[in-house]
Amino acid sequence: MPHDMISLRRIRYLVAISLVLIVAFAVRLVDVQAVRAAGYANRADSELAKKSIILAPRGAITDINGVEFARSVISYRILVDQAIVDYPKKLASLAAPILDMKESELLPLLIGDRRYVVINKSVKPAVWRNLEESIDSYNAAIMETENGFSKRLSGFFAERIYAREYPEGELGAAVVGFVNQEGSGAAGLEYSMNSTLAGVNGEYTYSNAGGTIIPGTQKITAEERKGNTIHLTIDRDIQWVAQEAIMKAVKKARALSGTVIVMDPATGEIIAHATYPSFTPGKTQGVDPYRWKNPSVQEVYEPGSTGKVVTFAAAMEEGKVEPETVLTVPYKLKRSIKVFKDHDPHPVLRLTLAGALAQSSNTASIKEFE
Repeated sequence: MPHDMISLRRIRYLVAISLVLIVAFAVRLVDVQAVRAAGYANRADSELAKKSIILAPRGAITDINGVEFARSVISYRILVDQAIVDYPKKLASLAAPILDMKESELLPLLIGDRRYVVINKSVKPAVWRNLEESIDSYNAAIMETENGFSKRLSGFFAERIYAREYPEGELGAAVVGFVNQEGSGAAGLEYSMNSTLAGVNGEYTYSNAGGTIIPGTQKITAEERKGNTIHLTIDRDIQWVAQEAIMKAVKKARALSGTVIVMDPATGEIIAHATYPSFTPGKTQGVDPYRWKNPSVQEVYEPGSTGKVVTFAAAMEEGKVEPETVLTVPYKLKRSIKVFKDHDPHPVLRLTLAGALAQSSNTASIKEFE
C-alpha cells in the first residue's frame, strides 16, 4: 500500500478520535454547567458553608432611678488555630504580655493540630485590639526584609461574646445575684428571673476555607434579641445606707449574719434590702456559697408573730371581732399535751384585739379564735 495512503488513514483516524473526545467533553460540560449545575453548587455550598451563633446580651438590672446593678458589655473570647501557627515561640513571646500570661503557659497552647483552642475566655475589646495591632505591626515590619512574607505570624482569632459586669460591687449583691461561666443565672434575681433577663441568640452563616472565614460571605439568618431589663424599686443610695447599717450591727453583735429591709408603707415597695456578710458578684471563686443566699427570702423561718396577724385579720374578715373587742388573756393555756405561753409572765389580762396584737399574745390568738 502506498505510504501516502497509510498516512491519510492515520490522519482520518486521529481526526475521528479527536471529534469523539470533543463531543464527549462538550456533553460533559453541558452536563456539569447546565444539567447538574444546581446540584454541584449546592454540594459546594454545603461543604463550604458553616453556621455560627450570634450571642445575645442579657438585660440589665437597675435601681428605681436606672442606676445599673448588673449589665452586659461586649467582650472577646481569644482563640487560636494551631494548624496555621508557623512560629509558635515568636508568637508566644509577642502575645503573652498582652494576654497577661507567661510565655511558658501560652506556648503549649499554640502547638498542635487543633483548629479551635480557647486561650482566654473573656477579655476587654482593648486587649483584642492591642493583640491584633501588635501582630499586624510585626508582620508589616518583617515584610520589608528578605522573604519576610514567609515569616508572618498568624493563628489568633476572636469571638465576640458578652461579659456580665456589676458596677456597684457588693451593693445589693444578695438581691442581684450573679451568672455562672456559661452566662446563666446562678443566684439572686439573675437566677430567679433568668428567662426574662436572657436574650435569644441569633445565627449567621459563612463560607469557610481552611478554617478561615471568607470575607464577604457572612449572612445573618436570625437576628439576636437582647434580654429584658428589670427595674427594681430599690433606691441605690438608701440601699447603701442600709448595707452600712447592717454591717455595723452584725459586727457589733458578733452575729453570724443580719438582714435589713426598708419598705415604703404607702405602697409596699421595697426600697432597700441589705444582707451582711455579702460577696462581690463576678468574684465568687473561693467564696462560701452560703453568702450567695438572701436569708430573708431563702431561709426557712417559723411564722412567729406574723401568724398572729393573719389569724386576727381572718377573724375580723369573718366578722367575729372588731379591733375594740375585749379579750380575756391568760398567761398560759394547755391544749392537749402542750402548754402555750406568752413571752413574759403576766396575770389574766383584759385586752382589746388591737392591744393583744400589739403585745403579740400567743394565748389571745389561740383562746379567742380556736
